[in-house]
Amino acid sequence: MVEAGSVESQDLRRQKMKKYIIYGVAFVIFQVIVLSIMGLTIMKFRNPKFRVRSATFDGAFDVGTAANPSFNITMNTKFGVRNNNFGPFKYQNATVDFYYRNTKSAPGQEILFTKNEDHQSVDVYTDADWAGAVDDMRSTSGYFTFVGGNLVTRRSKKQNVVARSSAEAEFRVIALGVCEALWLRLLLQDLGCVSKQPVKLYCDNKTACDIAHNLVQHDRTKHVEIDRFFIKEKLDEKIVELPHIRSEDQLTDILTKAVSSRVFSKFLSKLGMWDIYAPT
Repeated sequence: MVEAGSVESQDLRRQKMKKYIIYGVAFVIFQVIVLSIMGLTIMKFRNPKFRVRSATFDGAFDVGTAANPSFNITMNTKFGVRNNNFGPFKYQNATVDFYYRNTKSAPGQEILFTKNEDHQSVDVYTDADWAGAVDDMRSTSGYFTFVGGNLVTRRSKKQNVVARSSAEAEFRVIALGVCEALWLRLLLQDLGCVSKQPVKLYCDNKTACDIAHNLVQHDRTKHVEIDRFFIKEKLDEKIVELPHIRSEDQLTDILTKAVSSRVFSKFLSKLGMWDIYAPT
């Protein structure tokens, strides 16, 4: 009886030892897999190709916007990639992969630059999506700048503060457009192309256009007084003109809000973006 009990206890010990060995081997394999994944991730970030890919992520945003009409809104609201407070290496891998999947759907989208007689003209399209962000109710600013009818710069960014009215949001983006236009005029002067004609800055908010030409104090603009006087100064100096444009013709809508595919395709052609692989 004693020998039978000792044999049974030895069998139980062997079974426990087998379990411990299996658990130990599984734990070691798990650690090896985790360390391998971490090593591959570190090598990926150290790869120069990945650095160039991440660094050019923001600059190639227009191609992704042309590939998918919903791409701009998705990248702004879901991933927040247009926030310039973050560096290129802080983008999530999922964001970069999502971006490249969209760009692959339109590999032939290119911007066509044409030769025009009025090659010194500077035109700016500005627009703001008032309280368009659902998380913090901030507005989104956007503008396109054209030199000689060709697209040269663009920007789409969430405003730093909450605008209390649509006119306030429009004034902020108009001030940004004026600064961009003045920089382009100085650049043209350095290149020997002195432009004497005023910059045309197109805005679809009639209230903002009327307030910009009026020196009377308005309650809705008391938070943007510096921008208001800055814009009025450039208007008085005949450096900038502020013609009103219909909302249906506002090109910057594709940077600030969602539009239909028909409107999006129409705006792409006006921006000079064409598919080089499209049949002619």
